[in-house]
Amino acid sequence: MKNKLLLIMLGFGSIVLAQNVNTKDGGTIYNSQNYVLDKANLNDSFYIDKEYKNANIKNYSGTRGYRYNAFTDDFEYLDGKKYYNLEKQDGLELNFLNGQIYKYTSYYDDNGELKKGYLQVLTDINGNNILYKSVKVSKTELGNTNSYNNMDSVKFRTLINYYIGTGNKIEQVSKSNKDLNKIAKAAKLNISKEKDLIKLVDILNK
Repeated sequence: MKNKLLLIMLGFGSIVLAQNVNTKDGGTIYNSQNYVLDKANLNDSFYIDKEYKNANIKNYSGTRGYRYNAFTDDFEYLDGKKYYNLEKQDGLELNFLNGQIYKYTSYYDDNGELKKGYLQVLTDINGNNILYKSVKVSKTELGNTNSYNNMDSVKFRTLINYYIGTGNKIEQVSKSNKDLNKIAKAAKLNISKEKDLIKLVDILNK
């Protein structure tokens, strides 16, 4: 019984320790031991940008290269020759060295359904109103297939949505939102265009 308990404790300890990894500069970066899809099943169509770009995780020191898998809604990284997913936690924030920010959070879609996922932050993250962007890739089967890479049998589609966060609530931008449309019309903005939505949020924050 004691040996069994010891094994359980050791196993738990290894899981906990796996959350932090030491970097060469002595800092720690956020880590996860969740394997990504086998390399053979990774498809270029899953990514808007296949390149790994350096980022740090809020409240952790050190940087690592990540890329966003828009099909699985995961940030992937390489450790040696193995592929890993960044473990998802509410409020997890990736700050890329190129200025892009992604946050794992809860939000409401156009049907009022509560969902969770990674959203890109497009405006001041400390603003009263924040504009977010979601880019997802979906797969449609055109025939019988057992492989993600069978392009003759699979069609991929990219879906982009925008959300505005106010306080603790993030809601999808809807063309049927009368208040937003009224403000957009007065400012001669089109809520279907990203650059105009950024201007619209700037107006809301004034």
